[in-house]
Amino acid sequence: MVSISGLGATITGPVPATITFSEDVTGFAANDISVGNGAASAFTGSGKSYTATITPTSNDTAVTVAVAANVAQDAAGNNSQAATQVSASYSKTLGAPGTFTATAGDASVTLGWTAPADSAGTAAHSKHQYRYRAGSGSWSSWTDVPDSDSDSSLADETSLTITGLTNGTQYSFQVRAVNSAGNGTAATATATPTAGVTAPAKPTGFSATAGNGEVSLAWNNPDNSDITGWQYRRKAGGGSYGSWSTISGSSASTTSHTVSGLTNGTVYTFRVTYGLAITEALRERGHGVSFFHFDTPAAQLSLGRMFRNTLQQDAATALEAGDEAGSGWNEGQDAPAPTTDLTDGLPEVTLPYLLRSQMYTIPSPQAARDLRHALQRLQPDLVHASLTLSPLDFRLPEICQQLGLPLVATFHSPFSARLRNATAAAMRQFYKLYAPALARYGSVVVFSALQAEELARLGVPQSRLAIIPNGIDSQLWCPGPRAMPTVFQGKRLFLYMGRLAPEKNVEALLKAWRTVGPEGCMLAVVGDGPLRTSLPLASDEGTIYWWGYEKRLEQRLNLLRNADVFILPSLVEGLSLALLEAMAVGAACVATDAGAHGEVLAGGAGIVLSTDDVAAQLRTVLPILRDQPRFTADLGHQARQRVLERYTLADNVSALERLYRRHVLM
Repeated sequence: MVSISGLGATITGPVPATITFSEDVTGFAANDISVGNGAASAFTGSGKSYTATITPTSNDTAVTVAVAANVAQDAAGNNSQAATQVSASYSKTLGAPGTFTATAGDASVTLGWTAPADSAGTAAHSKHQYRYRAGSGSWSSWTDVPDSDSDSSLADETSLTITGLTNGTQYSFQVRAVNSAGNGTAATATATPTAGVTAPAKPTGFSATAGNGEVSLAWNNPDNSDITGWQYRRKAGGGSYGSWSTISGSSASTTSHTVSGLTNGTVYTFRVTYGLAITEALRERGHGVSFFHFDTPAAQLSLGRMFRNTLQQDAATALEAGDEAGSGWNEGQDAPAPTTDLTDGLPEVTLPYLLRSQMYTIPSPQAARDLRHALQRLQPDLVHASLTLSPLDFRLPEICQQLGLPLVATFHSPFSARLRNATAAAMRQFYKLYAPALARYGSVVVFSALQAEELARLGVPQSRLAIIPNGIDSQLWCPGPRAMPTVFQGKRLFLYMGRLAPEKNVEALLKAWRTVGPEGCMLAVVGDGPLRTSLPLASDEGTIYWWGYEKRLEQRLNLLRNADVFILPSLVEGLSLALLEAMAVGAACVATDAGAHGEVLAGGAGIVLSTDDVAAQLRTVLPILRDQPRFTADLGHQARQRVLERYTLADNVSALERLYRRHVLM
């Protein structure tokens, strides 16, 4: 007796088939297997059992496998019987098209893609179809991608431009391949059509020549045909700049203008630009920022009033008449003198709130209205929101979409990718709450690949996630002069710096420290918080010292420089600035793998603990760090190198500027 197994009712590709005889046989070979609509390969076996890979040939056609009689013999020389033929339907639908892109244009979007990787042979696609929708509206019907090259074939089409769209509205697009087995998996991309204007380059050679009661301005045209006119503004002495004034009758070819009615003997500063007021995105790069916040210095929204044309430049596009422009100044005359001043007053907007804590903010009912009015008045080129738990976080995408403003969010809420404790599980629920809102932001800045994976799993499109880790000023936070506080003198210093809150898990550190009792060492706890009164922050041996909250930057820097070891035992985290600062000054760092900390310290930049039973792990680690000062010094050196490679403020700002350019020039 002979049987054939391994083929189901339907197959979608090569499958293994097993031929089983009722007793050991000899003489059975691959060519004894008859395959209809396919071929047998990778034949192997002996005795009773043999296997072969059955590879189908024609899509949407049945595959049959049979074994004839008399193809093998048993030990007594008896010939084998025929096997009952088996069959399966071969139907292979296709995967998603590859490299799917959506490029925005003026009231249009151009789609591009490649054929699915598994489109080959008789499973090859015959055409592509597309559909799209505006915002979260309904999808259009699937439509065949038309024959653009008139070759009577739809299979070779890999691009399509969709017109008649509304500028400023985000659209979602899908493309799929179709073959004889049906519709393949769809690929998805998004884009927001934008009025097509070529951004002018920065004007160069700007000069200001003083005269009697006037100053003559001159500049070089950046050779851009989209320039429709020029504007200038000025300020007297150390005052503020006035409004931008349009140069009457100016055009793309205008390269000079004389400003009259000035006061002799007064220093004037001039700026010239080819459009709206040019302010800057980030003050650290000479840019200007308007802050929106809830009546406190902690900013909730930062608006970079970046004129779209400036973002093609590495510096501010508004060119200023400076010292080098004074070559036309005759010191013997009582005339106005141009100078350079980058100061630019930008408004600060406060929003009313009902309740505010470190975890959440409850805004007043009129806060959303005030926010909308302020945005309408300022007309920023981009809004960057740093999100905390506030109802305004969920309203902001709608407000900015209605106003046609690109919107970027920073979402640095703590998390742990591994649900090892109740705190991590609670933060997972927080992420689930925010994910639908985050999907409506133009981009969401996150601090690590793990956080991006978590949000993508919850439905935030990967294309909108920008991994930009925190950065610190590595020239400030660096090894340097230090003065050991008297209370720690003669001891090796282990340091915790942060909030005293449940998620920081300081209790596990204190428990481990008391168990180990590192001789010749002190543990300093720097910080304050809701657990201050309940944590045992004193020890009988005098080896634990509660410093309290330290607001002085120079003292925090001094403490970190004196620390041999910095410990962060958190259950959930984001990307701690205190950890990066400790690394930058050269302290050996120990942290759990909560948030991004596992990524930050991986590969020898520190010691990474699991969030499971932190106290037990610290009981093992603390004696090693106590007894091996050379080891801790090496860890500190590696920590600083890691910061210089990945986590500097300069790199962070550059990454943000690239993200802003992408949105503002879109």
